[in-house]
Amino acid sequence: MTAKEPKSTRPDARKIIDTIVEAMREGTEPFDDAFNLVPSEFDVELHPDAYTELESIFPIIEERAGVRLDQELDLLNRSGGSLLGRMTAWLKRGNAQDTPEQATTARFKPAGYGWRIRFSMTLDLEAGLGYVAVIAQLAATQPSNLAGPKTRRLTIRGDDGQFKTRKLGDGERVTPSPAEPVSKTATAAHTGGATEETAPAGRALARLSFKDDDGPRTFTMNKTEIVVGRGDDDGYPIDLALRTLPDVSREHLRLRFEPTRKAFLIKDISSYGTTIDGRPVPPSIDKATREDCNHWEPIPTETTLGLAGVLFIDFKSLV
Repeated sequence: MTAKEPKSTRPDARKIIDTIVEAMREGTEPFDDAFNLVPSEFDVELHPDAYTELESIFPIIEERAGVRLDQELDLLNRSGGSLLGRMTAWLKRGNAQDTPEQATTARFKPAGYGWRIRFSMTLDLEAGLGYVAVIAQLAATQPSNLAGPKTRRLTIRGDDGQFKTRKLGDGERVTPSPAEPVSKTATAAHTGGATEETAPAGRALARLSFKDDDGPRTFTMNKTEIVVGRGDDDGYPIDLALRTLPDVSREHLRLRFEPTRKAFLIKDISSYGTTIDGRPVPPSIDKATREDCNHWEPIPTETTLGLAGVLFIDFKSLV
């Protein structure tokens, strides 16, 4: 009689934050003795049940992870780049373009402006409840979905508390599925007058077709949760950036796929509302208190989403 494997338990916030910090460490890209780049974007994948249970405290996890990342960055610059060590490296380089003052600046710097942490459900139906995977990306957030592939590394925390990190290839997704092809790169191909945009790495879950100021476009959803809203030039983290009137909020709605139920849900977080086939979606943000009640509305596998009555998206499930 063989002993049963220990049952996986839901990861707590500390384990998730530890994995994010480990992903930052392992994602460091060395340039020379005076400069190292660390990732600034982290996509956290959890088991659907763990995601649902922890969702209400994601903002707090994100805040505390940012504090830990700041502390780790400071530690790297103090231990990995002491004043004496940096001055010695400067003297060895003999670089007349550098000054002693420049030699004492931070050796480890984030790739982007501030930390960006996003949460989603894993598409791996065999993943245990304790599953935590973090994809660390070096490239700063791009305002356009047409940005090229990013340097990405995957860090997974095992049930034994050990971390495993590896570099992801261009277009490689965390959990390949034989039912769907892997997109090798982010593409922008014109077909039928519409621009088709596919974010790098992921199973095709749904297709969103619409027309904005850039003309007819099609976007392939390949993450379990995406943010849809009006794009701008500030690098605001939007998965599907729409070029349209300001009636559409910068962060207008969230679209989620639940793998266990194979269901799609929508969350309206806009100022002027969202509709499903003309029916208003109950807002998730309380107009009086501005509190988020975290309301998710199920949507049909094929429907039309209206954003503030000025832009319409034809949604179609691909699963």
